[in-house]
Amino acid sequence: MRRTAALIRLLVLGLVLLCSSPAFSYEASFTIGYQAHVGQFDFTETEAVNVDDTDHGYHLSAGLRKTFGRHLFGFAIDVDEILGDTLIGYRALDYAYQLKSSVRIGTSFGVATLDRGLPQNGYYLTFNTTFLEALNSFDLTLAFRYGSGLARDRLLASDPRGTKPDIFLDYSSLAIGATKRF
Repeated sequence: MRRTAALIRLLVLGLVLLCSSPAFSYEASFTIGYQAHVGQFDFTETEAVNVDDTDHGYHLSAGLRKTFGRHLFGFAIDVDEILGDTLIGYRALDYAYQLKSSVRIGTSFGVATLDRGLPQNGYYLTFNTTFLEALNSFDLTLAFRYGSGLARDRLLASDPRGTKPDIFLDYSSLAIGATKRF
């Protein structure tokens, strides 16, 4: 948890410094919200032992985008509570399209790590719709995320027994958040 807080502080400081430049032509954004998710663990390769788990938690995000007409390209960092643990995601390719003057649709691809005693790493995709200034000066963002193959080695004594050396997690998440753009 300490590493997550340090990462968030560093990201916020970097974005504040970048935004303070008078020649800055990027759009910074911060999102705080709530998300519900379902995760599916795959523990073995010979037995059909999959464990589904449903939960909910917080969602935080900070990002930076550059506008090219109706297209926005950038990157972002997501911090989510997934199954009671902290997931940090890096949206390396974050794209949005200005559909209307008040609506954006977007998608992104990135990598994620989930701290469940050992790092559990994989890929994730997002699809989102943003309603600009729907909440006074805040945007309303609805997002779907899919994390695939978050894998870690089976090294903890509490890990279930199985034939393969890895534990995999796939998860799906629906999030709603209030986004502030700068």
